[in-house]
Formats: sequence, structure tokens, C-alpha cells
Amino acid sequence: MKDSLVVATAALAACASTAAWQKGPLDQCSFYGSKEVGQRLWKMLSLGASKPWPDALETMTGQRQMDGSALLEYFQPPQGWLKQQNQGKQCG
Repeated sequence: MKDSLVVATAALAACASTAAWQKGPLDQCSFYGSKEVGQRLWKMLSLGASKPWPDALETMTGQRQMDGSALLEYFQPPQGWLKQQNQGKQCG
């Protein structure tokens, strides 16, 4: 599950970048109507199970390596809110 979430947020970040999303945080990204994003998604999904997942990832993101940076960016707004809510409290 956690690996698929890393891949999903990496793909979302690639879609946002392709669509030139600059209107807010990644968790609010919309690439609706972007033909270029649609073409990338189609190309990636058309691979199906015929290629290893790093090939599909590279088709979408341009990279074969995963990292957690998109995941951290996606969850930054609730993380900031949680830090604020827990300030001065002992957690854990």
C-alpha cells in the first residue's frame, strides 16, 4: 500500500507539473482538460502488465526512481494543521 501511494503521488506531481499547476498545494491540483497529461496517462496505462512498473513510472514522470518528495508535498497541509493542533501537547 505505501509503495503504491508513493507512486500515485509521484504520478500526480508529474501531472501537475505537465499541466503547469501553480494555483495551490498539490492536494488541490486539477489537470482537467490537459491534453498533454491525458496523452501521458494513456501512454502509461496502455503498457498494462506488459512492462515492469519502473517503465510505466518513467513514462509518466520521466524518472525510473521513486522518492517520497511528492508524498510529503501532498500531505504538507494536514501535517501543518496537525503540528499546530498538537503544539504544546505531549504526543506519542
